Amino acid sequence: MARRVVSCERLISADASVIFDVLTDPSQHAAIDGSNTVQGHVGKQERLSLGSTFAMRMRLGVPYRIKSRVFEFAENRLIAWGILAGPAGGMSCGLSRSV
Repeated sequence: MARRVVSCERLISADASVIFDVLTDPSQHAAIDGSNTVQGHVGKQERLSLGSTFAMRMRLGVPYRIKSRVFEFAENRLIAWGILAGPAGGMSCGLSRSV
């Protein structure tokens, strides 16, 4: 099966630290999800950093849960995570800031 890569860029008029405060807090991910599949976080979530794992409640037709791990992280510059289990296995999401 061929690997599919999708990417987009957005310019956000805010300090990187403000954006990262949202991205590193899983309890805020549903508010920024444009697909409406993220329903909320599972359990107590700490601020994300390199190696962190976090779980989310999802819905795409039927409800399910996913667990992800942060695999790239540079404070206020880069964050990327990948799904460890779930119907979209292997997908990654992230943000990077140009310097």
